[in-house]
Amino acid sequence: MSAAGAATALAAAVESHEEVSGPENGAQRARKSYPCGTRAAYSVGGCRCAKCRQAMADYSRLRYREMAYGRWQANEPAAASEAQIKAWHAAGFTLRDLIQATGLPEKVISDLLYGLRKSVRGVTAQAIREAQPTRIATSRIPAVGSMRRLQALTWVGWPLIEVSARSGVSKSILSQARGGHRRMLAYGTHQSIVAVFDELWDQAPPDNQASRDAAARARREGWAPPAAWDDDTIDDPRAKPFGLVREGQATGPASTDPMVLERIAELHRVGYNDREIATRLGYNTPDAVAALRRRHLKRDAA
Repeated sequence: MSAAGAATALAAAVESHEEVSGPENGAQRARKSYPCGTRAAYSVGGCRCAKCRQAMADYSRLRYREMAYGRWQANEPAAASEAQIKAWHAAGFTLRDLIQATGLPEKVISDLLYGLRKSVRGVTAQAIREAQPTRIATSRIPAVGSMRRLQALTWVGWPLIEVSARSGVSKSILSQARGGHRRMLAYGTHQSIVAVFDELWDQAPPDNQASRDAAARARREGWAPPAAWDDDTIDDPRAKPFGLVREGQATGPASTDPMVLERIAELHRVGYNDREIATRLGYNTPDAVAALRRRHLKRDAA
């Protein structure tokens, strides 16, 4: 048994002492609350499947060995474990995600999330330190990144009906997300939107009225184009688009931002002309881009 697996099994065990009366009800609880194959599912959930019995046996062997060698870990302050659980939860991981990743009982995760524990077993802290949570498709995460991607695709000219057909997400959900009317989205839905955005953000849409209407609406609403967002921060609610312009403006409010000037210079170096750069960054005239390029050259010469 690996060290990480042993820590998980032991942590689940020492934090859970309640037994349930009926094996049938216990198995149902285990399936709902605890990952199969953990000591928590065996002792708290009452599951007696082969995986849970093995987890119990592994825990017993580990416990007796650690006690024999005097390595039974005492309690330690819960602050670090609490901070990690809260950070994961703030990033969009659900209790179910964290239970699955750590193998710990729901009560332990919940107590740490709400600051109800002053200390935890050393093995509990170790299990949290070694956990690498992944989101379940039905987990819910903040919708801000999906909103920005959908608005950016609209700016390019991709209508929602086309995005819906390619992503498999209903037009109704896409419309609500794009308009900022959904605070949270299922992780699977978010991933579908990300995949379509990665596919289409730099591709020209069909030349039809629906595409022209979509692009016109994005400019009326002041939505940012794809190139105004950085891949590393587009999901960060604190991030701001750069180079954004509204209809009728020749230059954007961020036109003096060094990052904007650097991006324009970079695109020019790799072969884009001023009109193409204007389209990618959201400026409605190539003359504005030319003026910014000259500003960048003067800044470098200074």
